[in-house]
Amino acid sequence: AASSSEQQQRKRRGCAGLVFENMQASKLFFAGSIALPRRSAHTGRKQSCGVEAPRGIPAHADRHAVPRATLATAVALLSGTSRFGRRRQYPRVTGSCEVAWTRGTARSSMAAPADQRSAENEWYFGEYGQVSTHREMLEDEVRTRAYRKAILQFCPKRIVLDVGCGSGILSLFAAQAGASLVIAVEASSPAADLAREAVRRNGFENRVVVLTGCIEDEAVAAEVDHQLQTRFPAARKPEVDIIVSEWMGYMLVHEDMFPSVAFARDRWLRIGGRMIPSSCSMWAAPFSGYEFTDEVAGFWQSSPYGLDMEHMINPAMKEFCSEPVIDSIVLDSQIAAACQLWHMDCMEMTPEEFREQRLSFNFSAPQTAPLHGLAVWFKCTLAARWGFSCGPEADPTHWAQTLLFVGAGDDATSPTFEGLPVEAGDTISGNLAWKIRGRGILVEVQGVIEHQERVIVTAEATRFSRSFDWTAGKSAK
Repeated sequence: AASSSEQQQRKRRGCAGLVFENMQASKLFFAGSIALPRRSAHTGRKQSCGVEAPRGIPAHADRHAVPRATLATAVALLSGTSRFGRRRQYPRVTGSCEVAWTRGTARSSMAAPADQRSAENEWYFGEYGQVSTHREMLEDEVRTRAYRKAILQFCPKRIVLDVGCGSGILSLFAAQAGASLVIAVEASSPAADLAREAVRRNGFENRVVVLTGCIEDEAVAAEVDHQLQTRFPAARKPEVDIIVSEWMGYMLVHEDMFPSVAFARDRWLRIGGRMIPSSCSMWAAPFSGYEFTDEVAGFWQSSPYGLDMEHMINPAMKEFCSEPVIDSIVLDSQIAAACQLWHMDCMEMTPEEFREQRLSFNFSAPQTAPLHGLAVWFKCTLAARWGFSCGPEADPTHWAQTLLFVGAGDDATSPTFEGLPVEAGDTISGNLAWKIRGRGILVEVQGVIEHQERVIVTAEATRFSRSFDWTAGKSAK
């Protein structure tokens, strides 16, 4: 453990210390030899780069300390690689921060060309074949313990279908609970092999069957039917009691995995059966994010190697906020109380509804602070009293929150780094919309701050917006 003096030294070095204190680790990160870790959610380290708030912002609208990232995260933030994929970094599309948003074109937006979708899936499922990917998920104790409790309570003597089993951990929990049969389906061949070995090592081969392929593939679906008919020949038709899946992506809908779960539900779940999770909800809150912009700007303001490099601040800021940022805010960073934007019943939700939504939000600000964007997260009810939240009020998860930095105007193409003025009593309202495209999503935020007192600003209202292309696009390989 580092001594107190060493810790103080690191703090004084700021962001530059995070990047340069371990050059060997940074070399491994750039070489791709280590997985991009899920950041500050699991660390207690705090970082501040000492950038002063812009003039005109009240003193009590200060920057709030936030647990900061590991070395790899700091490198990524400072280099502008600000979007993290759900488990690992998702490929980014150059110049993708502007999105042409046209209502009524969802179907064409969702349907990527077959070769592009195939290439994207190859990359996507390849990532789930990485051991580091599954370690990251298992190390998320909030997520994993909640699933375990729900499965242990509801899976004894049940027929269970695990969609996207990954390492097989949920299937193993179901076997531990005493499930009659668990059929685990995994599209990533390396991950399916790992799950099969986990089943063998834990002695559940007689009750857990691992199948390789997409659940929608007819050959895989036929094998599921065969397993059910062979084990339960007296059954009227092939069906299961419980479908379990950990399908949620960043901002809940990223990765577009729920349609696969819905396919399994409609084909095999018996009447009166159970889905784990049973429901999910999306939440949002406006936030003040100086701690994030400080982290990027602070390094360039620190005169690295005694040189003036402040001209790098604006480009670095634009890169940092060009796409949704996955990180955790603290409750004090919220300008207003969070509100629920959307609720989905997993028994009823259709793929079409899941893939496109336009939601409304309305917040009343009790304090004066700059608005940098909208923080979005989700909550899950797994079964009965078991569930978890990815919000700032709860213990951190690897999903953290999705931070959407906004800019001034109706067609903003870059964020307003000094923040938009919000005074106590102002209302912040607007819309959050998305469309699924491939394994990613197109996201749009549009809103208005209605000023009540107009002490800082004289305008009656300030409009804001941003659009994001959060997809792998042609870069998926």
